[in-house]
Amino acid sequence: MQIHPEIEDRITKYFSQGMLNTIFYGGRGVGKHTLVLKMLNSGNHEKEKIRFWEDTGVRFYSTSTYIRFDAKECVRRKANLPKIIEEIGRTRDISADCSKIIYIRYLNYLGEQQEAFRQLVEDTYLTCRYVFTCRNIDSVDPALNSRCFLIRVPTPSPEKMIYFARDKSPKEPIDLLMNMVNYLLKTLDTLQRLDCRMHQQQYNLLTQKFLHCLHFAQLHKLLS
Repeated sequence: MQIHPEIEDRITKYFSQGMLNTIFYGGRGVGKHTLVLKMLNSGNHEKEKIRFWEDTGVRFYSTSTYIRFDAKECVRRKANLPKIIEEIGRTRDISADCSKIIYIRYLNYLGEQQEAFRQLVEDTYLTCRYVFTCRNIDSVDPALNSRCFLIRVPTPSPEKMIYFARDKSPKEPIDLLMNMVNYLLKTLDTLQRLDCRMHQQQYNLLTQKFLHCLHFAQLHKLLS
């Protein structure tokens, strides 16, 4: 069962035929990161390895298919992410038979570094492909934006989330599932309008339990 079936099927086909540089955008918590990982790991269940880039202290995650960086962490550690990626493009063979795939999460946090990425996307076109996620496409440098294929990830409808819940936990009462889904969507709507870290942590906890299909009665107690 998929929360974004109309997108996931097309993305899997798109990736299998050879992807372009791509930006996934949409509101907070709608499933951008989950979709990207499903795409990159389609047909491959390899677990990510956590490493640190030289003396910067910046973590990155790698498989035989891709390398992933969190732009928020890079900004927090004052790391020059375009320079790191440039080095990767020259030296790291992370995919033996195709272009190297570099996934940058939270593109909008890079600010002025986006301009350097625009040049990098052009310079490494023959060796690398880039996947980015961001919440607001208007926060992306238009020059970088124009060099990428854009995929909007919408907020899942209540009906789709309930179908997903019913598929994963068919024995739970429908009223309980509907109450939980409505609570999650209301929290998501609030988070999209407010920048509240405490609420974000609460929502992340709830959605993680939901998407990993833990027992819904436990979630009911959590929401009570």
